[in-house]
Amino acid sequence: MPFTRVVFLSLLLAAGGVPSSGAQGGNSSNSIRGPALGFVFDRALGAPRRVAGLPGAAMVVEPVLDTAVSEIWVSPRGDYLLARLAADESIAFADLREGTTGGRPLGLTAAVDRVALSPTGASAALFLRDDRVLRFVTGLPDAPALSPAIDVSSLPRSIRELAVSDDGAVALVGAQEREGTLYRISSDGSIRMLEPLGSPSGIALLPWTHDALVSDRWRSEILMIRDVAGAAERSRLAGEGEGIARPIAVRVSDDGRRAVVANAGSRSITVLGLEDGQIVQLPCDSILVGLYPLGGGSLFALNELGDGPLQVLDAAAREPRIVFVPPPSEAGR
Repeated sequence: MPFTRVVFLSLLLAAGGVPSSGAQGGNSSNSIRGPALGFVFDRALGAPRRVAGLPGAAMVVEPVLDTAVSEIWVSPRGDYLLARLAADESIAFADLREGTTGGRPLGLTAAVDRVALSPTGASAALFLRDDRVLRFVTGLPDAPALSPAIDVSSLPRSIRELAVSDDGAVALVGAQEREGTLYRISSDGSIRMLEPLGSPSGIALLPWTHDALVSDRWRSEILMIRDVAGAAERSRLAGEGEGIARPIAVRVSDDGRRAVVANAGSRSITVLGLEDGQIVQLPCDSILVGLYPLGGGSLFALNELGDGPLQVLDAAAREPRIVFVPPPSEAGR
């Protein structure tokens, strides 16, 4: 299989876009090669790899980049990913859709500390630590456009969490000093403090809305904040009574109907029905690292790829479940 192209993101990204190969979503990019769960990072190999098959019957197969990387962010739709190159720590854009070729190199001139993709991958937010600025990227993946730099030097230096809305109009930042605080940053450059927190550990916006979920590890609770761009109405969605125990991450299913919480305190996953109020608790056999979208729908890796099996949460199933993907063979590495 030919290696996927890599296009470098830069502060000049607004000057050009990425050629389109046609609108594709879900797993359509894998239609010729068969079904796939998405993509997972192989730290030992320094590359993202495709996970072929179906939930419960999948395997890790070939890498999709020809250059070493140290971190990846997979679009929830599986059509592209962003990666941190191992050689110089710059951020690269890789189009994962079938048949895409060519691309325009765009040099990167500043270090990016944090990256967030929106719920559907239509937008991204980049936090540049040394410059203390935030950049929005909209129009992904076909016509990426970079916003002007937004000065965030007024925020605490320790920014732990970052999220962005699908329309690229709003970013949420979880900062930590002695206590945590949630901030809203609008694309027009305005900044507003929204909520004091114990210790922010995750932020997830709902698809194509300005409603957000926030996990607080110290208080063991999940907050719902409606209309973060306006009234920012706060409510407590779940706490210890609903199985929340030192949460380290929160995500939303691709249809916006379920919230998924990774609990470090109980080594478990809590699935919360945002419409029906149903609560499902799933024990996890390995140490939870986070909730990493694989890009194949509401599928999230719970641990890193290594010698043991990869645990994947299937949050879209009628009954949410954790399935296992065997580790790649040494020959496959």
